[in-house]
Amino acid sequence: MGCPGGAVDTGPFTFEISKRTIKGRACFGGGPEEPPAVSWFEDGVDVKFDELTANEAEVFRAVHGRIEPALEEAIAASSADALVDVDVWFATNEEGLPFKEQMLESQVTHAWARWELGREVATGAAELIEQVKVATPEVEVVSRYPDNITDPIPRVSLRARPADLLAIGHLPGVVRVTGAMDAEPQSDAGEQYLDVDTVPAVYAGGHDGSGIKVAIYEGNFPNSWANLDGAPAGTCAGRLCACPPSEGGATGDHARRTMSLVRNSATARRGTARGATTLSANMHTTTNCNYTQAANWATTQGASVINRSGCGAAGNPQTAMDRFLDYKASTSPWPTVVGVTGNGVWTNRSCMNLRNGLVVGSAKDNGLTTRHTATMANSTQATNYLGASGWELPHVLAPSHLVDGAGVNPGEVELLGNNDGFSSYAAPQVSGIAADVQQMNPAIKVWPEVIFAGILAGASQNVDAAQGGVWPLSLHDSIDDKDGAGLVSAHETASILHPSLKGAQWAVRGHDYATITAAGTPAGSWYSTTYFMGVPAGKTFRVAAVLFSKPTCGNPASHTNCTGNPYPVFHMYLQALNGAYLTGSTNSNQNYQYVGFYTPSVMFFTVRLYLANWSGLSHTTFGIAWTSEQS
Repeated sequence: MGCPGGAVDTGPFTFEISKRTIKGRACFGGGPEEPPAVSWFEDGVDVKFDELTANEAEVFRAVHGRIEPALEEAIAASSADALVDVDVWFATNEEGLPFKEQMLESQVTHAWARWELGREVATGAAELIEQVKVATPEVEVVSRYPDNITDPIPRVSLRARPADLLAIGHLPGVVRVTGAMDAEPQSDAGEQYLDVDTVPAVYAGGHDGSGIKVAIYEGNFPNSWANLDGAPAGTCAGRLCACPPSEGGATGDHARRTMSLVRNSATARRGTARGATTLSANMHTTTNCNYTQAANWATTQGASVINRSGCGAAGNPQTAMDRFLDYKASTSPWPTVVGVTGNGVWTNRSCMNLRNGLVVGSAKDNGLTTRHTATMANSTQATNYLGASGWELPHVLAPSHLVDGAGVNPGEVELLGNNDGFSSYAAPQVSGIAADVQQMNPAIKVWPEVIFAGILAGASQNVDAAQGGVWPLSLHDSIDDKDGAGLVSAHETASILHPSLKGAQWAVRGHDYATITAAGTPAGSWYSTTYFMGVPAGKTFRVAAVLFSKPTCGNPASHTNCTGNPYPVFHMYLQALNGAYLTGSTNSNQNYQYVGFYTPSVMFFTVRLYLANWSGLSHTTFGIAWTSEQS
């Protein structure tokens, strides 16, 4: 049989644990409502996606359902009778819990969902403890952590002899056994930049982040509060610090600089969200001030944006911090998370690898007030994980060369990134833009999915031409686009995410977001909504969509405490109105898709999302955004 609507290669998809890579081919039928038939191949041999997913689970258990290597080394150095403190992490089942929209509609439902999740964790802990008592009767259950952690954590703390730990690691439902650890600190890696970001146009529309709180998530709090008018006046506690000096909090200039790019008043109010409130979500190595408590404190204080301008070495592909931040973005109160690529050279891979947050790299604007002169900063890391058509990071760039921040003295302007710029100064600009659009459209304050998509679709300008990059971004051209979707545009993002454009049809701009379920959209079927596009001649059409991953993650003090980060594999197809395939994005190594192209004449077509595989999940949330304008 042929493919009357056309055929397209899909993939690749690389399983994170087993490292097996598969590719697919989608065959379109004769009508617009008929989903494509997707076949999967490994080295040219037919394979079943579901069978490989099941195999991945078995490999994952073989790798992770055991004692961690660092703990094994500690055990080997101890006597056979020594008692070892460990944390045992177990799987939870969220079937039956209400979806995001249901929780947002009712505080009662939201409270019940949190209670139900806590009950699920408590039940799982009790069942695990019973299994432990049967398998290893001499093991002691201990209480090691404070009760004020915001989210219930699927973990049981035990004290056991080395001989008992291997048996515990292979009990049903156990996903990992780690050594009991305290917080592990991580190293933190001119005014014209506002014009390059197109922020003044957003300000002119009356949107400056007023009423929105942005948390600067770092190891230190600012070493000076001069010119930081975004922080409330008073002591560190009064200025909203997670870890004040009385609890061991330390100061640093990095936190002051990144905070000032959201909002400062060195000589006049500047920053990309000059009306926002900034919080210092800093940490220390004490029990009440580690990175988990700092992030939970920030959202408890009302932060709806979390900026992380610091990271360690590149993950493979994710660190525990990456997964924890993905977890925060995908759970109540659903903050928008922004991180950095890190500083090195653009041939290095990003040190932050977020699936549910935006990863931002650095551009140089050469001191001019025009977007068209921006070039790639040599100091930004940007090489794809899994090759040129692999996981495309960064998502976008922002200028970090010759940007104005708050100085340490009253009325002083500090010129940041004077040599080549640093991604630490790029990320907070995107965080400020997120705050601006949250003020403009309060409904998306709890939908980071659509802010993610809107910032990608709104980005424009090819910044990495000297490195072989092209614009618009393609996830299938075997070119590693060092600038991702391009240079961030505050004005275009705000235009796309205007509250009047949710679910817009035949509009040059628009967006949508919702919960999507395996029951309503089974694997191998279309998502129910078809998006109709009418694009004028001479425009550059861009559309981005993201389906959030669903990590199981607890305290981020250990790099080994996140049990996984599965995401649904989906494709995005553009079809003629008769159903024929036009183009699409099917790169399964990431949880977002992107399509962009120039329209020499008027075009009418549809955009549809196809669920290839749920990867064991029952539901998730998504965002999609599009524009036909180039800013």
